[in-house]
Amino acid sequence: MTTLRAQPTTTNWAALIEGCILAGLGAMLLRKTWDGQLPLYIHPRYTTLLLATSILVLLIGAFRLWQTGEGAQPLRGRLSVYGLLLAPLLLGVLIPAKPAGSALVDPRQMNNVGRGYTKPSALANDDSTKWTLYDWLFARYTLKPDEARGKAVDVVGFVYRDPNGQQTAADEFYVVRYTLACCVADRTNVSLPVKWSDATTLPNDQWVRVTGKIDLRPGEGPPEFVVTEARVEAVPQPSEPYLYP
Repeated sequence: MTTLRAQPTTTNWAALIEGCILAGLGAMLLRKTWDGQLPLYIHPRYTTLLLATSILVLLIGAFRLWQTGEGAQPLRGRLSVYGLLLAPLLLGVLIPAKPAGSALVDPRQMNNVGRGYTKPSALANDDSTKWTLYDWLFARYTLKPDEARGKAVDVVGFVYRDPNGQQTAADEFYVVRYTLACCVADRTNVSLPVKWSDATTLPNDQWVRVTGKIDLRPGEGPPEFVVTEARVEAVPQPSEPYLYP
């Protein structure tokens, strides 16, 4: 009697690799959603969309893993695609999530918001202590000098001083916040210069609360707003470090 031998199963390495990468990407995005880290990357309005995408990617990864025993598929021509998929997975896992900081500030683009940014409604509030740095950017172009001078300021942001000492005086620093329209890639920075005698004691990226009054000095276009009579207090990084137009 002839004994039939089971044919050895051929591993579908393409499906195995793709399944592991896609499942890993989906799991990483779900974890960052669970940990509340997504606001460090994208505007909160896209959180639901990214959550749905991560679940879909996870399901596709599981389906590809299920296909690992269905026969071999050629790997030729796929390796470059695997590299593109693996890169964000490794970056997301190995690099701790943190907001963009002073190292990415471009002094030439200070307070230069892009198209699509609208005038904030907060300017309708006469209590200027409720205004954010984004509000103050637009106030510079909408308030008359006499209306702006002496207005009270109460803002939170991180410290920026030019490392080369060319953009900021010894008794001055910028309090800065990034705005996001979509994600970190399209960030722009909004800021106010602050005159404070101990400015040199503040390290870049230190989060501070600044209170004081607005004074004016000549600048390109409308006069530049400067915070004087400043009081500076170190504060923890906000749970949402970006401003959203």
